[in-house]
Amino acid sequence: MKNTPIMRAARPARIRRRVVARSARHSRRLLAGLGLMMLSVRAGATDLPLESIDRTPLVAQDSAADAVSRDASRLDEADAALAAVPDHAPSIRDRIELGLASFYHRNFQGRRTASGHPLDLTAMTAAHRTLPLGTKIRITNLGNGRVAHATVTDRGPFAPGRVVDVTDAMARALGFLRSGLARVSVEVTGWEALPKRKRPTRTAR
Repeated sequence: MKNTPIMRAARPARIRRRVVARSARHSRRLLAGLGLMMLSVRAGATDLPLESIDRTPLVAQDSAADAVSRDASRLDEADAALAAVPDHAPSIRDRIELGLASFYHRNFQGRRTASGHPLDLTAMTAAHRTLPLGTKIRITNLGNGRVAHATVTDRGPFAPGRVVDVTDAMARALGFLRSGLARVSVEVTGWEALPKRKRPTRTAR
């Protein structure tokens, strides 16, 4: 007796349509996934969203360039200020002077200075033997590192070893109001003509 193949029962048409539709959906999903993979491979890292790009190096370069330009402008301003200092002060224009600093006695309040203006112990002014009146100086207390800026409006001091006399306000800013003396460095930063002193008007008798 010969073996005859068993005949499978034919599927209904509705079941066949359902299987075909399911296979089609599965194929479309596979094709869509492959398409997205190909696009991502082609795009690479250049299509990253803007939020994910690290812009820190660019910002650092910009800030460094701004700092360089600011430093250059400051140097230009410093050179212009030094160029304004009268030429008859070559002893300190291009170097730093070292020595002792002292401050005015309180009895000198209101007295006339070499510039013709009355001394104001609350102002940031100083006395120097040779610098032109109106010279801007930077004084550094070498003992504590404090720095203060003053305008030369008077002559002095004339005691040996002292290079500058300052007001009470300057001595307080430099931190030697109690000690009375401090070893300092004096550096010229510029010059500006002092305002003319107004003469008192005389009243008619």
